[in-house]
Amino acid sequence: MEDLLLIMSMAAVFILGWFLMKKLDFALNRREEEALDSHGMNENKKYDCPPGDDRTE
Repeated sequence: MEDLLLIMSMAAVFILGWFLMKKLDFALNRREEEALDSHGMNENKKYDCPPGDDRTE
């Protein structure tokens, strides 16, 4: 019984950590993109193109 409780608690900690790291990764990526945008250094930014124009730059 104690083994089952230990396995379940470790699984819960793992799943919680997984979701927290995903949120942290998303927040850090967004913050990095905002910093690059403010300095005009973001090369991955999609620019607005006229309709029918397939270019991204």
